Amino acid sequence: MVKNYSSVFFLTLAFVAVIASAYFVVSKNPLFIRNLKETSQQENINQVQSDTANQSEEQNKEVLGIKEAAPDPEDGKPDIPNSILHEVPFTSQAPHANWDEPYQNLCEEAAALMAAFWVKGEEFISKTHQDLELLKIKQWEEETFGDYIDTTAEETAQILTDYFNIPKVEVLSDPQISDLQAVLAQDGVVVVPTAGKLLENPHFRGDGPLYHMLVIIGYDKQTNTFITNDPGTKFGKNYTYSTENIDKSIANWYNPTRTVNPSDRKVIAVYK
Repeated sequence: MVKNYSSVFFLTLAFVAVIASAYFVVSKNPLFIRNLKETSQQENINQVQSDTANQSEEQNKEVLGIKEAAPDPEDGKPDIPNSILHEVPFTSQAPHANWDEPYQNLCEEAAALMAAFWVKGEEFISKTHQDLELLKIKQWEEETFGDYIDTTAEETAQILTDYFNIPKVEVLSDPQISDLQAVLAQDGVVVVPTAGKLLENPHFRGDGPLYHMLVIIGYDKQTNTFITNDPGTKFGKNYTYSTENIDKSIANWYNPTRTVNPSDRKVIAVYK
């Protein structure tokens, strides 16, 4: 039994010695050493190229101002919270409750004013302050557009960019409810041109204006509502409309026929 164990031991030792000798001979071979070095160098080069490419891609994104939204695991879209409410300063389009001209046609000016003050972090100090700000916008419109009555989505966006110098303003075409919610979730508010009569606001005179503009400042998914600052009534601060109501009411103004155009669904996204 001892002899058998000894035989196994010496055979194993001999096998290990053969393997070690073979490795020693091969490792001293110049061709083997060169191939080993080249393989190691190529791996290092590949790693450096990969790191450089990734770094260049990130630098290009930074230069172009590209920001990648955090995707929702289910649909790949930015995550939209269940509810949001931005604190946006409110003004009626008729601060002193005088609904004669020009105030009955200053809803667009009031909507733009509220959105701009929110972006700038400014507040209204009095109703007289609100009144003066509205009249200054009216004067600028008359000098720029030739009129102030019934400005389109595009013209209202121009008020925000050219008069108020707001840098991040975008006109969105045919927005869905989720698009409006996404703007609010990305630190924005939405100025919305509407067919005013479809809003069915009980605080409007009669059945409401033909054309009206308001600001969406929040939403609640559980109640399917948008929260707005509606300048068409003194009760308009944080005024709630159903999401369906807002969606069906979106309509841009069409100057050639002086009426609303329900097929031209545009809104204005205004970001901080």
